[in-house]
Amino acid sequence: MKKRGDIMGTDKRPAPQTPRPTPPSPTPRIPETRDVPNSVSPPRPVPPPPPKK
Repeated sequence: MKKRGDIMGTDKRPAPQTPRPTPPSPTPRIPETRDVPNSVSPPRPVPPPPPKK
């Protein structure tokens, strides 16, 4: 049976806080332009059909 002093002594120890550094993402988050139509011109615009003669 542990004494109150021993329990408090072990529980009062501050846990070693090791902040995990956020690893840099390999590809930077670019604005999802492809998911938002009519906002910016598409990367590959469809060429207009040739005029029929």
